[in-house]
Amino acid sequence: MITKRQNNKRVIDALLSTLAVFSLYCSSFAYAAGKDVDQLFYFKSEFHDQNVIYSIGTEFLLQWPHSNIGVAINSSINAASIVDKKNTTQEFITAELGGRFGYFSDLSVFIEAGVDLGEGLGNLLHSSIFERNDDRQYSYHNSDYDDNYEYPFNVDSYIGLGVGVNLNKTIRLEGFSRFREINGTDWDAKSQIYSGVTFALIF
Repeated sequence: MITKRQNNKRVIDALLSTLAVFSLYCSSFAYAAGKDVDQLFYFKSEFHDQNVIYSIGTEFLLQWPHSNIGVAINSSINAASIVDKKNTTQEFITAELGGRFGYFSDLSVFIEAGVDLGEGLGNLLHSSIFERNDDRQYSYHNSDYDDNYEYPFNVDSYIGLGVGVNLNKTIRLEGFSRFREINGTDWDAKSQIYSGVTFALIF
């Protein structure tokens, strides 16, 4: 069984590949549409009591013509320290893929949602390869494993809202609140509401 810690290297590799793919995708889309795409590099910090999540990532923002309404796609590497319901601290690294919709200008307001990219891809892979064997003859499908197994599509995710302000043409600060679903193979996070701040560079 692969735990979140054991999966860290695979997650990072998946994120780097995803960043490259989305960079090409957004650049191609902007070229075809004849519009510019703003690219942001950001650092986030979110917290609740003893829980902390630090993120480094990139975002691509595309706005409607002659409008401040837009959509954004972002991806990040996260380092998290989370207290579970047994008061045990769980530390792990994840990759997230998210999106935003809102009003983006010198003052921005947005809603957002995202998922754990590594966990989502892993669950899809597990489902497509192993779950189609109905008789479950694999050795790890025993009663002890099933008691603790985190079934496919139980993926860490979040929804949230936030506001941002552009200090100048290259620096943006944001504040946000998120409802997060975080769990592991045999644990669930004690807290689900997080608040945070973002420091972003605009290119």
